[in-house]
Amino acid sequence: FPRDEKSRDLYIEYTLSRLGSYSNLLFMVGGPEPLLKNHPYLSTEEIDQIARKIKSEDVHGHLLSVHNYTGDDRFMDYPWQDYGILQGPKTTDRQKLSETILRNHHPGRPMYLQETLWPGNKYHPDYALGEVRKNALVMLLTGGTNNFGDMAGKSSSGFSGTIDLSEKVQERHDAIHAVWDLIETLPYYEM
Repeated sequence: FPRDEKSRDLYIEYTLSRLGSYSNLLFMVGGPEPLLKNHPYLSTEEIDQIARKIKSEDVHGHLLSVHNYTGDDRFMDYPWQDYGILQGPKTTDRQKLSETILRNHHPGRPMYLQETLWPGNKYHPDYALGEVRKNALVMLLTGGTNNFGDMAGKSSSGFSGTIDLSEKVQERHDAIHAVWDLIETLPYYEM
């Protein structure tokens, strides 16, 4: 990724010209976390500048956000942010999970819960199957979209790191699927 402004802007324009016509893409600034506490590679000002450039050049109007590190959404009230990204909390304390999601959920924007429920990941608790199900239920009922990860150690391992179906932990997928099936039967959009 180019660091000087002129090359960076050209990179953004080129990327948008190649990917912009795909309507199923969500855009985010940074990946992994550009403000990661021990290894930041962009400043808040640079993120804001990059996001404004993407927003001004994206004629297709994709949703745009930032890959936040674990904690609160630092960009929740920025005008260019179309959806929030919350990473964490990585917890089995469902009250803490609910409070964090609700505190960071902008009332007019969707919430993408990324890296919030990744059983088997070394940075997450050792979730029992019941905890996977209960956390997923809290996440969905507090208005978040769950990015579920089935891991075997690091963030890029396990089923989420490959497309080899033999590496998945079927019980975890069954627990998530049961929650999705339940939510589908509820008229939550009318509640």
